[in-house]
Amino acid sequence: MVIRFARLFTGKQSVEVGVVDSEQTLLSFGPLGVSVCDGAYRVFKWQWQNVFRIEFTDRCLRASLTIRFPLFGHGRKGASFEIPYAAVVSMRLLAHPTRLGVMQVIDITYRDAQGPGVHEKSIAAYNGAAESAFAVPRSFAPWAG
Repeated sequence: MVIRFARLFTGKQSVEVGVVDSEQTLLSFGPLGVSVCDGAYRVFKWQWQNVFRIEFTDRCLRASLTIRFPLFGHGRKGASFEIPYAAVVSMRLLAHPTRLGVMQVIDITYRDAQGPGVHEKSIAAYNGAAESAFAVPRSFAPWAG
């Protein structure tokens, strides 16, 4: 967050005015009906179901755990994450592997600042939420054609 301060002098009083360049949430959905997994989405793969709140802002995609697991969750790969649009290599909207027609998968390939190479996350959601979410970052992302 970028904060800029300007000082205005009015007689003997000094007034501080702060202008904050804040992040704006454009779309959020979940946790019900949302499945998140590391890598490409598959039916028989470890998935975090109904525990993530997904937010698309004007700068990044953010997924927050809505439930805390005392034994798991804090140091695991599936814990809360944030992917800046500048780090995204590709984003695709795919049909859900079960082919029932009620869900779609957003497949995201991105470069992580902590590790070398590219990483992949997949978010499965109901059709309306997935299509709306896929449309949001296209105007902010350098990779969108």
